[in-house]
Amino acid sequence: MGQRVTVENNIKMDKESKKFYVTFYYGKNDQNKAIRKTKVFDNLELARKALKIHVAGLVTDSILKPNKLILSEYIEQFLIMKKYAETTLYGYRNIAKHIKNQLIGNMKIQEIKVNHILNYYQKLRELDLSEVTIKKHYSFLHLIFMNAFDNEIINKNVMSKEALKITASKPDIVCFNAMECKACLQLMQAEKSMLYIPSLLAASLSLRREEVLGAKWSDINWENQTIHINRAITSAGSKVILKNTKNEKSERTLFLPNSLIKRLKEEKEFQKKMKSFFKEQYTESDYIVRRNDGKPWRPNYISECFTKFIKDNNLKENVTFHGLRHTFATVACESGINPISYGKAMGHSRVDTTEHYTHKDENTHEVTTNTVCNAILDDNI
Repeated sequence: MGQRVTVENNIKMDKESKKFYVTFYYGKNDQNKAIRKTKVFDNLELARKALKIHVAGLVTDSILKPNKLILSEYIEQFLIMKKYAETTLYGYRNIAKHIKNQLIGNMKIQEIKVNHILNYYQKLRELDLSEVTIKKHYSFLHLIFMNAFDNEIINKNVMSKEALKITASKPDIVCFNAMECKACLQLMQAEKSMLYIPSLLAASLSLRREEVLGAKWSDINWENQTIHINRAITSAGSKVILKNTKNEKSERTLFLPNSLIKRLKEEKEFQKKMKSFFKEQYTESDYIVRRNDGKPWRPNYISECFTKFIKDNNLKENVTFHGLRHTFATVACESGINPISYGKAMGHSRVDTTEHYTHKDENTHEVTTNTVCNAILDDNI
């Protein structure tokens, strides 16, 4: 056996055998003496992995000694243990990267005080992050410290302090009125913009961007003139993710007015021509919204192109693709449709949620979608 040198906390390397020795800490026995066990691994990667799994188990069992826990390490263990949706995990990991790169990320979790968190907020502001984004950091840190408190890693949750609360609210969504929306759609149609069909679906049916991208031709019942909204496409970074709709109420069947049916049939014929044009380079797909070569659009690309289109054509300032969903609610409200009715068409489960979308004897979805389409399209077939 050769001399062992410390590589990092709880890991040593034997100079002669090049083996790695990991010391696992299991708390203290009845005599208040530390309980430790050592295992040997062939390489540093295996040693680190084994130690990480061990620490995660200790955190779960609430027996890890608190003063040795670094915040960024605790966050990593937390994210390993929890089962979050991929998009949620992606967002949390982005926040975790910010924390790791700042002072608090390298501090012992037990030693973090109010002023450390306030300094972290200031660093985020220096990076020109919005207050809404900083609020997400606050919520994530609150979640982490609450977990540490519940597991008796810390004695109190510093994030519960009133001075650390971020109360920023999302900015008001700007939307079109009926005439502005009609003008926008007419311009897209005249320019044969790829934005026309996704914008048409969002504005006339109040679909979320992820629902627009998730809609398939097979979801349409041409005879009954309905479309079933039951899936969504979103992204986590560059990865495109297929998932269920936002909530139970979001899965819904909507009536397709004649004017919308006409435009969808025209789009279907156009896609057939594109398939013939691209031949073997065409990607087969049943999705309604796709590129000319059949491949899917990157979710954020739709929003980016929409924002550019608005700016390039000097249309109403600050209207986003999501603003088309608000446009549906506004047009429906101004046309006298009951909020409960168009709220159900939008996939809301509560009326107060619907009221957030309105910038102003229950009907059916058919009446609602017919009313909105009549207001924003340039024909009434």
